Amino acid sequence: MAALVTRHTAQVVHSQEPAPTALRVAGVSRAQVLSALASLVPMTHDERRMRPEHAWDGRRMLAVASGRVTHHTGAVGGPRAANRMGKAMAPGAVVQPRLYPRLETIEAVRPTREPTLMCCSVELVDAGHHHAPLASPRSATGRRCPLATADAPPLDRLLDAVRTLAPLIRAYAEEAEQHRRLPQPVVTALAAAGLFRLYTPHTLGGWEVEPLTFYRVVEALARIDASTAWCVWIASGNPVYVGRCLADEGAEAVFGRDPQVATAGGVAPYGRAVVQDGGYVVSGRWPYASGCQHSTWLFCCCTVCDGDRMRRTAHGELEVRVLFVPIAQVTIMDTWEVSGLAGTGSHDVVIEQVFVPESYSGIFGAGPLPHSTHFQGLLYRYPFLLASALPIGALALGIAQGAVETVMELAQNKQPVGATTPLREHALFHVRLAEAMALVRAARAWLYAAVQQTWEAMRLHGEVTVAERADVLLASAHATRSAATAVDLVYTTAGATANYRRSPLQRALRDIHAVTQHIATAPSQYESAGRMLVGLPPLQSRILL
Repeated sequence: MAALVTRHTAQVVHSQEPAPTALRVAGVSRAQVLSALASLVPMTHDERRMRPEHAWDGRRMLAVASGRVTHHTGAVGGPRAANRMGKAMAPGAVVQPRLYPRLETIEAVRPTREPTLMCCSVELVDAGHHHAPLASPRSATGRRCPLATADAPPLDRLLDAVRTLAPLIRAYAEEAEQHRRLPQPVVTALAAAGLFRLYTPHTLGGWEVEPLTFYRVVEALARIDASTAWCVWIASGNPVYVGRCLADEGAEAVFGRDPQVATAGGVAPYGRAVVQDGGYVVSGRWPYASGCQHSTWLFCCCTVCDGDRMRRTAHGELEVRVLFVPIAQVTIMDTWEVSGLAGTGSHDVVIEQVFVPESYSGIFGAGPLPHSTHFQGLLYRYPFLLASALPIGALALGIAQGAVETVMELAQNKQPVGATTPLREHALFHVRLAEAMALVRAARAWLYAAVQQTWEAMRLHGEVTVAERADVLLASAHATRSAATAVDLVYTTAGATANYRRSPLQRALRDIHAVTQHIATAPSQYESAGRMLVGLPPLQSRILL
């Protein structure tokens, strides 16, 4: 099994000793994680100068792996750490969890300033073998990207990482619902495992995985917790969705400087970008900014005002530009009061008169720039909606698969009222379970085959046909609807037990029906796919980009 280990400069530190308060397979307490993380100390001036915007602490490290916690302390470092208010704090003291009251406005806080995020980069190793990063190539701007990595790992390594994090994610699932955001220990662990960087280019320190690998990792996370999978899907897909149009300077600043980086944003063009020398002044408000509270950068889509006129494309449509803004310049509004996917923290965000340099923006939906150093791989020429939007079908399948596994476990011992045998021996349970399993497996087989076919077409022919795009769109929409039906079946079969908040089945029911509301799998997508299959243009032209 892969383990999470820490890397301090060139040294790999393996955990051999159980922690004083060892993590248990059944779950991880808040106090255990926060106590372990509390000893992280501020950066020195030299460290902060090396990475002025998003440095991480290289002197104290934390690894959470298979029930072991390891601290490694370098030669430098003060005897006391600083808490969130900047006051001295005794080493080993427990950081009290931050509360997030339901206020009208939530102040955006840069995650890298939190003590729990001041940790070093964490890598995956397989069977004890360390995979050293390749030398970072120089970009077209002459700078060396500090985080370039080796080739993408096998799928099994990423799935091992997900399995390793499963106890931690499950332990914090209820807190995520209550606070309506991912808890910081979960965010830290996901970032450390590189799960926010699946589509990030090799040259910027990411995995640059193939689409089918991305789909499968998202599904694996959704089996554990839908909100966690949703946030990983969004942040990890953004380099393809909105990042590939950036110039090198912007791409390196957003995706290449911080190994813990996560991004969030909104693609609806609800803002306005006013042209100024060297860039744009941005204002607007965007809903559904999933993961905004743990993100470092926020992207937004705007129409462009150039003098007294609105910019238009060659086809006469309004130009829509995506722009990246540091989270410190964003106001997060407390609006995410929902039934399903509550832990995603998909609040509204507001930007008021913020200047964005030209290199931190690009045309939404456009492919990589001709001179781009980082986005020339095949992944960034693959249809961007197939790569980054339609994995929602895999996420839905993960929720359904998790629900099926839960009801199978429940049926081993649950004895329905009035029955003399456990649920697993009841004929109706057998029928409903088989129906749900068939729905999930059939939908998965179609979706993954369609995705792989388009990837092979891209690899062999350099393009994906309209019919092949329609197949993925239809398979993703079908997977979401099939998954919802499967969850309904197992929830009903489980009986009144499933209605309790402590049951994962009630969360699965709420989460899956929140997923079905997303525009990517709305009923209109069936119409759009059908139009494409008979040679008519789709309802939304971006599926052709």
